[in-house]
Amino acid sequence: MLSGVAALFVILTTWIAFGMVNPAQSRPHVAAVPALALGVRSASWAGQGLRGRLRSIQAKLDAQPHWIANSARAAVAAGLAVLIAGVFKLEHGFWIALGILPVLRASDATGPRTFLQEQGGTLAGCIISATLVALVRSHREAYWMVIPIVAFVAAYLSTAVGFLAGQAAFTLFVVVLLNILTPLGYRAGLMRVEDIAIGGTVSLVLGFVYPTRHELGHKG
Repeated sequence: MLSGVAALFVILTTWIAFGMVNPAQSRPHVAAVPALALGVRSASWAGQGLRGRLRSIQAKLDAQPHWIANSARAAVAAGLAVLIAGVFKLEHGFWIALGILPVLRASDATGPRTFLQEQGGTLAGCIISATLVALVRSHREAYWMVIPIVAFVAAYLSTAVGFLAGQAAFTLFVVVLLNILTPLGYRAGLMRVEDIAIGGTVSLVLGFVYPTRHELGHKG
Protein backbone atom coordinates (compact mmCIF):
# COMPACT_ATOMS: atom_id res chain seq x y z
CA MET A 1 0.00 0.00 0.00
CA LEU A 2 2.78 2.40 0.90
CA SER A 3 4.66 1.71 -2.34
CA GLY A 4 1.46 2.17 -4.36
CA VAL A 5 0.71 5.52 -2.71
CA ALA A 6 4.29 6.67 -3.26
CA ALA A 7 4.21 5.61 -6.92
CA LEU A 8 0.89 7.39 -7.52
CA PHE A 9 2.21 10.57 -5.89
CA VAL A 10 5.35 10.51 -8.06
CA ILE A 11 3.33 9.89 -11.24
CA LEU A 12 0.97 12.77 -10.57
CA THR A 13 3.67 15.23 -9.55
CA THR A 14 6.01 14.41 -12.44
CA TRP A 15 3.21 14.52 -15.03
CA ILE A 16 2.12 17.93 -13.77
CA ALA A 17 5.71 19.15 -13.51
CA PHE A 18 6.54 18.20 -17.09
CA GLY A 19 3.29 19.58 -18.44
CA MET A 20 1.88 16.20 -19.49
CA VAL A 21 -1.40 16.93 -17.73
CA ASN A 22 -3.07 20.19 -18.66
CA PRO A 23 -6.44 20.64 -16.94
CA ALA A 24 -7.25 23.59 -19.22
CA GLN A 25 -6.93 21.40 -22.31
CA SER A 26 -9.00 18.61 -20.84
CA ARG A 27 -12.12 20.88 -20.72
CA PRO A 28 -12.16 22.81 -24.00
CA HIS A 29 -14.72 25.62 -24.38
CA VAL A 30 -16.69 24.53 -21.32
CA ALA A 31 -17.07 28.09 -20.10
CA ALA A 32 -18.59 29.17 -23.41
CA VAL A 33 -21.33 26.51 -23.35
CA PRO A 34 -24.54 27.35 -21.50
CA ALA A 35 -25.30 25.09 -18.58
CA LEU A 36 -28.60 23.86 -19.99
CA ALA A 37 -27.15 23.04 -23.40
CA LEU A 38 -24.23 21.29 -21.71
CA GLY A 39 -26.58 19.12 -19.71
CA VAL A 40 -28.59 18.15 -22.80
CA ARG A 41 -25.54 17.43 -24.91
CA SER A 42 -23.75 15.43 -22.21
CA ALA A 43 -26.32 12.65 -22.43
CA SER A 44 -25.94 12.54 -26.20
CA TRP A 45 -22.16 12.50 -25.92
CA ALA A 46 -22.31 9.71 -23.34
CA GLY A 47 -24.50 7.59 -25.61
CA GLN A 48 -22.28 8.20 -28.61
CA GLY A 49 -19.19 7.43 -26.56
CA LEU A 50 -20.67 4.15 -25.32
CA ARG A 51 -21.67 3.10 -28.83
CA GLY A 52 -18.24 4.03 -30.13
CA ARG A 53 -16.53 2.02 -27.41
CA LEU A 54 -18.69 -1.01 -28.14
CA ARG A 55 -17.90 -0.74 -31.85
CA SER A 56 -14.20 -0.48 -31.05
CA ILE A 57 -14.29 -3.60 -28.87
CA GLN A 58 -16.21 -5.49 -31.55
CA ALA A 59 -13.68 -4.43 -34.20
CA LYS A 60 -10.81 -5.70 -32.06
CA LEU A 61 -12.57 -9.02 -31.53
CA ASP A 62 -13.22 -9.31 -35.26
CA ALA A 63 -9.58 -8.56 -36.02
CA GLN A 64 -8.47 -11.29 -33.59
CA PRO A 65 -11.02 -14.09 -33.97
CA HIS A 66 -8.76 -16.62 -32.30
CA TRP A 67 -8.07 -14.69 -29.10
CA ILE A 68 -9.46 -17.51 -26.95
CA ALA A 69 -6.96 -19.98 -28.43
CA ASN A 70 -4.09 -17.53 -27.95
CA SER A 71 -5.16 -16.93 -24.34
CA ALA A 72 -5.24 -20.69 -23.80
CA ARG A 73 -1.68 -20.91 -25.11
CA ALA A 74 -0.58 -18.27 -22.61
CA ALA A 75 -2.31 -20.18 -19.80
CA VAL A 76 -0.59 -23.44 -20.80
CA ALA A 77 2.81 -21.74 -20.86
CA ALA A 78 2.25 -20.19 -17.42
CA GLY A 79 1.06 -23.54 -16.05
CA LEU A 80 4.16 -25.32 -17.37
CA ALA A 81 6.40 -22.65 -15.84
CA VAL A 82 4.77 -23.03 -12.45
CA LEU A 83 4.93 -26.84 -12.71
CA ILE A 84 8.65 -26.80 -13.48
CA ALA A 85 9.33 -24.41 -10.60
CA GLY A 86 7.39 -26.65 -8.21
CA VAL A 87 8.84 -30.00 -9.36
CA PHE A 88 12.46 -28.86 -9.28
CA LYS A 89 11.93 -26.64 -6.22
CA LEU A 90 13.55 -23.64 -7.87
CA GLU A 91 14.05 -20.48 -5.84
CA HIS A 92 12.13 -17.41 -7.04
CA GLY A 93 10.13 -19.53 -9.43
CA PHE A 94 7.93 -16.57 -10.31
CA TRP A 95 10.79 -15.40 -12.53
CA ILE A 96 10.16 -18.44 -14.71
CA ALA A 97 6.57 -17.33 -15.18
CA LEU A 98 7.76 -13.78 -15.95
CA GLY A 99 10.35 -15.16 -18.35
CA ILE A 100 7.69 -16.62 -20.61
CA LEU A 101 5.95 -13.30 -21.26
CA PRO A 102 8.31 -11.51 -23.69
CA VAL A 103 8.70 -14.54 -25.97
CA LEU A 104 5.03 -15.43 -25.69
CA ARG A 105 3.94 -11.91 -26.68
CA ALA A 106 6.15 -11.99 -29.76
CA SER A 107 4.82 -13.39 -33.01
CA ASP A 108 5.91 -16.81 -34.24
CA ALA A 109 8.30 -15.16 -36.69
CA THR A 110 10.03 -12.93 -34.12
CA GLY A 111 9.86 -15.35 -31.17
CA PRO A 112 13.38 -16.82 -31.59
CA ARG A 113 14.90 -13.35 -31.91
CA THR A 114 13.06 -12.17 -28.80
CA PHE A 115 14.26 -15.28 -26.96
CA LEU A 116 17.90 -14.55 -27.87
CA GLN A 117 17.54 -10.92 -26.83
CA GLU A 118 15.96 -11.96 -23.54
CA GLN A 119 18.73 -14.42 -22.72
CA GLY A 120 21.51 -12.13 -23.93
CA GLY A 121 20.22 -9.20 -21.92
CA THR A 122 19.83 -11.30 -18.79
CA LEU A 123 23.36 -12.69 -19.16
CA ALA A 124 24.80 -9.22 -19.69
CA GLY A 125 22.95 -7.95 -16.62
CA CYS A 126 24.29 -10.88 -14.60
CA ILE A 127 27.88 -10.04 -15.58
CA ILE A 128 27.40 -6.35 -14.74
CA SER A 129 25.75 -7.21 -11.42
CA ALA A 130 28.60 -9.59 -10.54
CA THR A 131 31.03 -6.71 -11.01
CA LEU A 132 28.90 -4.49 -8.78
CA VAL A 133 28.62 -7.17 -6.11
CA ALA A 134 32.40 -7.65 -6.16
CA LEU A 135 32.83 -3.94 -5.48
CA VAL A 136 30.05 -3.45 -2.93
CA ARG A 137 30.23 -6.92 -1.30
CA SER A 138 27.80 -7.13 1.63
CA HIS A 139 27.46 -3.43 2.43
CA ARG A 140 23.68 -3.04 2.37
CA GLU A 141 23.87 0.74 2.67
CA ALA A 142 25.65 0.92 -0.66
CA TYR A 143 22.90 -1.13 -2.32
CA TRP A 144 20.31 1.27 -0.92
CA MET A 145 22.24 4.17 -2.47
CA VAL A 146 22.51 2.42 -5.85
CA ILE A 147 18.95 1.13 -6.25
CA PRO A 148 17.28 4.47 -7.23
CA ILE A 149 19.83 4.92 -10.02
CA VAL A 150 19.45 1.34 -11.19
CA ALA A 151 15.64 1.62 -11.17
CA PHE A 152 15.80 4.75 -13.32
CA VAL A 153 18.25 3.18 -15.76
CA ALA A 154 16.12 0.03 -16.09
CA ALA A 155 12.95 2.00 -16.82
CA TYR A 156 14.72 4.37 -19.22
CA LEU A 157 16.65 1.82 -21.27
CA SER A 158 13.66 -0.43 -21.82
CA THR A 159 11.80 2.37 -23.60
CA ALA A 160 14.56 4.58 -25.02
CA VAL A 161 17.06 1.95 -26.17
CA GLY A 162 15.40 -1.42 -26.57
CA PHE A 163 14.39 -4.72 -25.08
CA LEU A 164 17.90 -6.20 -24.76
CA ALA A 165 19.31 -3.21 -22.88
CA GLY A 166 16.21 -3.01 -20.70
CA GLN A 167 16.49 -6.69 -19.84
CA ALA A 168 20.11 -6.26 -18.78
CA ALA A 169 19.31 -3.23 -16.65
CA PHE A 170 16.31 -4.92 -15.03
CA THR A 171 18.48 -7.93 -14.15
CA LEU A 172 20.89 -5.56 -12.41
CA PHE A 173 17.95 -3.97 -10.58
CA VAL A 174 16.71 -7.38 -9.40
CA VAL A 175 20.17 -8.38 -8.14
CA VAL A 176 20.54 -5.13 -6.19
CA LEU A 177 17.06 -5.49 -4.73
CA LEU A 178 17.64 -9.09 -3.64
CA ASN A 179 20.93 -8.20 -2.01
CA ILE A 180 19.09 -5.59 0.03
CA LEU A 181 16.56 -8.19 1.18
CA THR A 182 18.94 -11.14 1.52
CA PRO A 183 22.72 -10.98 0.96
CA LEU A 184 22.93 -13.52 -1.89
CA GLY A 185 25.86 -11.92 -3.69
CA TYR A 186 26.42 -12.96 -7.28
CA ARG A 187 24.13 -15.99 -6.77
CA ALA A 188 21.15 -13.71 -7.31
CA GLY A 189 22.29 -13.06 -10.88
CA LEU A 190 22.90 -16.76 -11.57
CA MET A 191 19.45 -17.64 -10.25
CA ARG A 192 17.84 -15.09 -12.54
CA VAL A 193 19.77 -16.36 -15.57
CA GLU A 194 18.60 -19.89 -14.82
CA ASP A 195 14.94 -18.96 -14.29
CA ILE A 196 14.70 -16.67 -17.32
CA ALA A 197 16.33 -19.33 -19.48
CA ILE A 198 13.74 -21.90 -18.38
CA GLY A 199 10.82 -19.53 -18.85
CA GLY A 200 12.00 -18.38 -22.25
CA THR A 201 12.60 -21.96 -23.39
CA VAL A 202 9.09 -22.98 -22.35
CA SER A 203 7.61 -20.17 -24.45
CA LEU A 204 9.88 -20.87 -27.41
CA VAL A 205 9.08 -24.60 -27.49
CA LEU A 206 5.39 -23.95 -27.02
CA GLY A 207 5.50 -21.44 -29.87
CA PHE A 208 6.83 -24.14 -32.21
CA VAL A 209 4.45 -26.83 -31.01
CA TYR A 210 1.37 -24.62 -30.69
CA PRO A 211 1.75 -21.50 -32.86
CA THR A 212 -0.71 -18.65 -32.62
CA ARG A 213 -3.94 -19.11 -34.54
CA HIS A 214 -3.40 -15.79 -36.27
CA GLU A 215 -0.13 -17.03 -37.76
CA LEU A 216 -1.73 -20.35 -38.70
CA GLY A 217 -4.34 -18.47 -40.69
CA HIS A 218 -1.68 -16.73 -42.74
CA LYS A 219 0.35 -19.91 -43.25
CA GLY A 220 -2.68 -21.90 -44.35
